[in-house]
Amino acid sequence: MAITKATASSVAPAAKGDLVVGSGTNDAAVLGVGTNGYTLVADSAQSTGLKYAVRQSLIGVSCTKLAATTSLTDGVISYLTFPTEGYDTNAFHDNSTNNTRITIPAGLGGYYQISGFVLAGGVNNPTIKYYLRKNGSVEVFQGGYIVDAGSGLYGGFSFCVVANLSAADYIELGIQPGATSASYSVQAAFQATLIGV
Repeated sequence: MAITKATASSVAPAAKGDLVVGSGTNDAAVLGVGTNGYTLVADSAQSTGLKYAVRQSLIGVSCTKLAATTSLTDGVISYLTFPTEGYDTNAFHDNSTNNTRITIPAGLGGYYQISGFVLAGGVNNPTIKYYLRKNGSVEVFQGGYIVDAGSGLYGGFSFCVVANLSAADYIELGIQPGATSASYSVQAAFQATLIGV
């Protein structure tokens, strides 16, 4: 419903920066100016449907796996666990529950830059294939191979891709040995950063 002249005048802003907004009851309301540096955002839980919130210049997560023995089976994709976070702005990741996953929180769907690296070795195995998957089965990409030059030596890869992810989607980083089932030494980093909607 359009705000009539009479309705608007009955809720005229009183302070610098006040806004006249719809209240959802065919009436207008005044939203007081927010804190300096805050941003106006939609929030359906508020009576006006809007609120001021801290502006975030970075939204995303960075998690790591320090060098650790990891059991890998020939021909089977193993999703890497990430027990440590460098930062996590919006609870994308849990260090213990489903810690293979970066999960997109409610309200934060959009285009994400996903990046990281994996080092694996310690076993005389010719190749290890790597995968980035969404929701357990959708290939964001599957990559070439880590080439392991021999026992005690390491091969590695790094990656950076952009993917459109919705709220509740999760991504995982997996690796698969091409010949030898064994306990490998693996370390990795895994990051997701919101870059646009």
